[in-house]
Amino acid sequence: MLAAVRNAGYRTAHVFPAMSLALSVELGRQLLPKADAAMEIWDYQQEQFSCAHRLGSD
Repeated sequence: MLAAVRNAGYRTAHVFPAMSLALSVELGRQLLPKADAAMEIWDYQQEQFSCAHRLGSD
């Protein structure tokens, strides 16, 4: 997944995690900070999404 985002030239990937803890850990292990697009991790609370964390820069 990350390679497809990287090769498509996107500057920011918006991630809405609905995954297990193990999959979240694997996603983090696959990140290449100097090569991958920045990531914004979104959280859903109180009936709205908000940016919970930003990884990297664009």
